[in-house]
Amino acid sequence: MHTYAWYNEQPAPELTNKDRNCWTLCLQIPIPSTDQLLNPTLVSLVYTIKYATTWDNGNSTVQADTILTTVPCPHGVVTESTDLGIYRNKLGYRAQMVDEEKAVCLSTVPAIKCNGGSSQWSHYIDYQRLTPNVRITHPGNLYLTFHVVEYPTAHTLRCLAVDVSAGWLDYNPNPPPPPPPPDTNQGYNPALDAPRPSKIESYLRQVFYRVDAIYHLFTWQAQAL
Repeated sequence: MHTYAWYNEQPAPELTNKDRNCWTLCLQIPIPSTDQLLNPTLVSLVYTIKYATTWDNGNSTVQADTILTTVPCPHGVVTESTDLGIYRNKLGYRAQMVDEEKAVCLSTVPAIKCNGGSSQWSHYIDYQRLTPNVRITHPGNLYLTFHVVEYPTAHTLRCLAVDVSAGWLDYNPNPPPPPPPPDTNQGYNPALDAPRPSKIESYLRQVFYRVDAIYHLFTWQAQAL
């Protein structure tokens, strides 16, 4: 089965404040319940991020993380003053490092978004396809986080679109045994299915029978004399 999550705002209402130069989108991806899958196993994760700005000042740094954790994180766009609780440092200019005692980072994609600094839109696109093969044994949360550090102006506009698809299978620790191989002797009849002798074998058998008959004939005549 598949679960989905998305964010699509043009422009993003949480980012209308032009002073926000460090912010993060935290998007929660649903994990199937035990009613749907007894032992859900994450086997695929596909996401697409498209971010565009206009009237910005200088290039930006971005970072996308896929994270599995038991810590609940705020959903949506948060500013640098918010502590998500799963990183070693709070949001800001520094690169974000996941605290491995609180979360498992499945992937990290850092990049630079080049900006034109004019009325023309500058775009950034990130597409990833992951095959983690992770079994969920305890209640937890799966997140896609998108960090941005930029230099906005009084006229900066932002558009953000994110789509995520997660594929799940039900892990069975005791799979049923494989079916037995087909019986190749089923319906076998020795009288009908036995291989037929070749012409040479048939000729040799006839010669043997004639020699044997002649031998017994001479033996009987010798005994009569």
